[in-house]
Amino acid sequence: MGLYAADNRILDIFGDNQVSNGTEETPLLRQLWILFSDVNTRFNLLIDECAHLQNTIFGYMDKTTNADLGTAGGGEERPWLTENIRSDTYYLLSPQERALRSLWNSLGSLAYGLESEQKNIKTRFEQLISAQSISSSTQGPELYWFISLRGSFLHDVFEFYLTQIQHAHEKLIQVFENMSGVLPGPILLRKWGAASYVEFLSSYSRNVNYETQNLLWKQTRNKKNKHENFEEWRASKFLTHAWAHVATSMTKHHRVEKNSKVLDFQTIWSSYFYLEQPILLPLLYHECAHHYMNKEAFSGPIESIFFDRKRETAHILEKTARFEGTNQKFWMQFVDEVWADTVSILLGGQSYLAALFLQIIGLSGKYAFSRFDYQQDERLPLEKIGTYQREVREIPWPDLSLDYFWEARLNIAINTYRRFYPAEEKDQWLQGILDLLDAWRKSGENVFHKDVSSSEHETFWHYRCQLNKWVTDICRSALNDCYKELGKSIDVKTILPIYRLAPELINMVQESVQQYKKNVLRDMSPVSIAPERLEDICIKIRWDISKNIVSNMFQILKNTNGQPNGALEKYTQMYASYMRSDGSAAFRLAYEWLQARSELYKSAAEALSNSTGASQPLAFGDDLMKKLQDAAENDNKNLKKHKDVVPLFKLLAQKKHSIPESEELNKVVDEIMEKASQYLKGNTLSCSQIRIGTLTYGVIRSLTDETPFQGKNVNKEPLWAALVRVRDYYKKTNYHLKKLTSAWGDVPDFKESFFPLIGDYSFLHFIQHKTPVERDCHPVNAPKILTKSRLVLQVYGESAGIQNPGDSHAIGRVVQMRFKHRWEWIPFIEKLEILDKNTECKPALFLSSGWEDAILVLWHKDETEWLLISGRLKLEHKSGLDVHTNVIMPMLDCCAHNVQHFNATNTTPAQTSQTTKSYLSDSSMKNVKYLNQRTGRYDLTVVWCDENGNSMPIKDFWKMYVSLPGEFWSSVSAIVTSVEKRLRTPTPCTCDDTSMEIVSHILLKH
Repeated sequence: MGLYAADNRILDIFGDNQVSNGTEETPLLRQLWILFSDVNTRFNLLIDECAHLQNTIFGYMDKTTNADLGTAGGGEERPWLTENIRSDTYYLLSPQERALRSLWNSLGSLAYGLESEQKNIKTRFEQLISAQSISSSTQGPELYWFISLRGSFLHDVFEFYLTQIQHAHEKLIQVFENMSGVLPGPILLRKWGAASYVEFLSSYSRNVNYETQNLLWKQTRNKKNKHENFEEWRASKFLTHAWAHVATSMTKHHRVEKNSKVLDFQTIWSSYFYLEQPILLPLLYHECAHHYMNKEAFSGPIESIFFDRKRETAHILEKTARFEGTNQKFWMQFVDEVWADTVSILLGGQSYLAALFLQIIGLSGKYAFSRFDYQQDERLPLEKIGTYQREVREIPWPDLSLDYFWEARLNIAINTYRRFYPAEEKDQWLQGILDLLDAWRKSGENVFHKDVSSSEHETFWHYRCQLNKWVTDICRSALNDCYKELGKSIDVKTILPIYRLAPELINMVQESVQQYKKNVLRDMSPVSIAPERLEDICIKIRWDISKNIVSNMFQILKNTNGQPNGALEKYTQMYASYMRSDGSAAFRLAYEWLQARSELYKSAAEALSNSTGASQPLAFGDDLMKKLQDAAENDNKNLKKHKDVVPLFKLLAQKKHSIPESEELNKVVDEIMEKASQYLKGNTLSCSQIRIGTLTYGVIRSLTDETPFQGKNVNKEPLWAALVRVRDYYKKTNYHLKKLTSAWGDVPDFKESFFPLIGDYSFLHFIQHKTPVERDCHPVNAPKILTKSRLVLQVYGESAGIQNPGDSHAIGRVVQMRFKHRWEWIPFIEKLEILDKNTECKPALFLSSGWEDAILVLWHKDETEWLLISGRLKLEHKSGLDVHTNVIMPMLDCCAHNVQHFNATNTTPAQTSQTTKSYLSDSSMKNVKYLNQRTGRYDLTVVWCDENGNSMPIKDFWKMYVSLPGEFWSSVSAIVTSVEKRLRTPTPCTCDDTSMEIVSHILLKH
């Protein structure tokens, strides 16, 4: 649940004193927990993405039912796939629907395989912990096989799954390109709306690239090198970034020559997992460093020990290797990786070494498990990958591959970290990595011992260890002089200042960790972590929390003499998949603070660069913008007094953070960020938890379902019945989620809310404390819906989440807002505070991961208040504000006014002779003021009214709307309804006195 998002009713496994006083929580075991929870999270992401794609496909299949897919009937979790998707009417379906059925089943097979493999590695981990609890002085084979299996998944198996998911995405895009388009469409490429994180990744990669360029460019500067200045050299370098369906990040580079000038182009692909796992982000340092590992990246003659030693080291390794097949090409590749790691560790510190450790440990594991049955001469079923029967004990022959020498690479990186950060020499986290590498070698000795394999196996395992040590020693010796040269080029305290944490932000992170430990882990000890940069947050929190988790595991095992048991299985599942302790929520908290500060400096830069001298008006915060502009202009005047100084707006545009040249501006920014800190701390931490959760917009694709409601005829009020069905499906999902996470009587607090909407979407669902890294539940009898989810952080609201204000008949609105600058949520909260004091609107504001910056929820008793609040908050499209509003309608139970009309005889809608158009054209339909046939994507426009022809109040419309019978919906393919405010009326006015009317655009089935 991010860093802290759990109910105060915590699992009381160990009584009042849950924290062990023993020595079980060794650095080695804490690192093993971090490795397991990391790979478990990646499984969760892949499984839920397959499920999301299945739901999207089901929503687009017009004729296919749950019964056709085998997902109807009883049971809790739906089956992932069916043995036969070809029903009696299969060949009567369109080619498109048949293709979608096959794709649905294929994705289910992936989820089925992933779920089985996730259980395999969970079992391996539990057995490893059990073995360690019995004897930690000797290493059995368990550690070797766990590390190898994890490496096999990360570097072999996940590549297969990501390729298959990429195929599914591409197939859906191709199918939808050939369909008639209508918004809103589903998220085709990810389950979560993560536009803000995608923008952050692109920005982060550019900033990392800048720091890398700056460091390595300085390595080329000496008396003999007559280079152009840094900015001139950098002007010929171009970088683009995107996430991709790959298990780890990758990069490509090309160059062209134009007008005698060489232009370099770099492309970086982030791993599929980076958006949800910020602990892996520092690996982008490595990809950026690769672009500048050769002298060719710099013009003119280069004399640099850093670049010279790289080529010399590759030559030495090739010439001194004592095994067959050695060649300089591989060693050049290997030292290129090592030198890129060296630069990355200097720039990224602990955060990079942690990410590298998570990514490459056990890289050779892909050879430790077979994916092919040689006796049957066929590939293994997915669910059998990683089982004990598929273990492979091949002789570890010397191999010119990065897989064989991953241990050397990690040892070199550790040595580099010690040289650049000597204060961390005795850090327990670093000791845990060293202990794990030692345990890996000892466990391997057990696996390849001659008594269980052969003397040749044992010999070559020892030889592998010697070769890795040989490579480590040569590279360490070669890098010794480079460390000094690199260290002189940069002060590590000045790296990426845009992501450095201010004291008040560090305090917020520490407080959130303290609350998690106190309320979840029952640990009252003070928090010692103090992350300095954004990238440091996740690893420092994971490491701190791991002590409690491992200690508690040992206490469970003490009750069974070290044997795995149900209590251990439940605890592992809870803290690896649900009771999150990975620091992602604290990361989001810090990210929003830093993003706001960065945008404040960006705003000042834009104001200074404006030739007219006046900044464009903002939706909110013009007074703050004026302060920023005035302060920046004063600083700029002082700067102009000095010759040959870069204008302030250029400095701000490049840096976007506090710089000495902007003394007055810095003071104004600090004042604004003090308010931001108060809002973030007061609203996100006031309830002993970070208010984080999942907000989902949804569209109902079908009003009919083969599963009847007991005692109800869905043809009477199909929209009402469909909304109830979707609401109940979410309730069932939440029930299963709580059941999965319940243990010893207590569960995490996954409080949820569901509301029907009028607008582009049909419904809104919110669940507290649910994040992208936690497993979802997928009950049977899924409705046909399309959904858009986003991770939201609540920064204002009396109560957590989205709650009806108490009047169950109230109408509300949910507004997606994109500001010109993301920091505008700060002055906007000031407006909400005033509104909160003078009205009963109960505003709640969430910062979003989607395309919008924020999502606002308000409640109103009637249309008059609706218009009044709209005027006060100026919630309409205008310069600097992009909004998307949907109306929240009263709770469904308040609209069940015709429930008595339902009966159990009809289970599917009856065929009617009336079409939607004829139903609306009927003279007895008194609620239609105008019925227009229209051009464009939609076929009909309906202006609704009351029985007297006047504009209909929203509540009355809603009662009528959910009661529309099957005749109305019989040929509706899609419908979008909006509440419209009249801006101009005829003269003389013949309209009623209200200025709001309700209009629907209808797309008919063809």
